Amino acid sequence: MEETSERKRWYLQENRDLIWDIDDFQKKHMALEFVLKFECRLCVYSPGLSQLYGTYTINVTGVRSETLVVLPEIYGTEKFIGVNEESIKPTGIYIHPGWLFNLDYNHMMTIPIKHRGRFMRSRPIPLAQGFAMVNNQLRRSQFLPVLVNGSLREYRRTAPFLHLYRVDLEALNRSRFHKEQIREIIGKKLTNILPINNNDAAELYEVNNNDKR
Repeated sequence: MEETSERKRWYLQENRDLIWDIDDFQKKHMALEFVLKFECRLCVYSPGLSQLYGTYTINVTGVRSETLVVLPEIYGTEKFIGVNEESIKPTGIYIHPGWLFNLDYNHMMTIPIKHRGRFMRSRPIPLAQGFAMVNNQLRRSQFLPVLVNGSLREYRRTAPFLHLYRVDLEALNRSRFHKEQIREIIGKKLTNILPINNNDAAELYEVNNNDKR
């Protein structure tokens, strides 16, 4: 147990990307509750070590609960090394709590859309619809969302939200086998985020995978 704790401490010292500062947040407890809903449901990327983690815990620390620590399962099977930073791209796509818009959904998504030559933010839409729209926009690729340090943000000091990044498999310097592994793991995780009272989540990623092979 002591050796494991030492390994974790060393790991965090070498991987500062996994220490998220939320000291400027007005609603720190709300931010923690919000991001915990996506724990292990969205992969986390560390550019410092070029690693992508699928299994991890999010822990709060600090006198004022001003720091979140993402602690990966070091020997987990959902850990990918050698993930080059160029393959992780910001999207401008946000996930918000549904109550922010007085809507009866747990979470809503807003997407940057081009209108009359400039980008604007879409109206809030349910996650399943949002993911489908983004996949249609990407066409030949697939939307594989991940989190990075800085993804957790606060809207006007009243509500937390997440800025999604994505894995661009075409820019990823890994073998086809490893690319497929990453695609499958992220796709499976999304079925735990999207509503599954029907088969929308599974069908969304199964259909897109078949179309883009």
